Amino acid sequence: MSAAPLFHALHLANLPLRNRGAIAPMTTWAANPDLTISDAETVYYRRRVGAVGLVITGCTQVTPNGISFSHEFAATNDSYLPSLKKLAEATKSGSGPAPATVRCGGQSSARPDAEQRHPRPSHPLRPNANAAHPA
Repeated sequence: MSAAPLFHALHLANLPLRNRGAIAPMTTWAANPDLTISDAETVYYRRRVGAVGLVITGCTQVTPNGISFSHEFAATNDSYLPSLKKLAEATKSGSGPAPATVRCGGQSSARPDAEQRHPRPSHPLRPNANAAHPA
């Protein structure tokens, strides 16, 4: 079997990819203390994006109390847009698409490793079993 198809362009739905190589979403624990994108994070992506067709970032905290991992970067409000733009520029420097992984920590938001940097929510975020069955 030839490896050549790995290096051929393709479309994933309507998203053109220059090849079938991808960087899977990985948590790097590299955010700044204020939850913005660190220089180490941008260097991490810039070193890896040149040869792949798709880059998917590590998870991004989307609610203030929904952190999944310590040192996770945030997208909880517009004040993080300059930081996220820096990440987008780094991941797209390889000229391929680079979607972000947005994630609410949900029930895992109360994990002890997340608590090291952020106070534990009064209750973990999780689906409300009663929402489907109102009284």
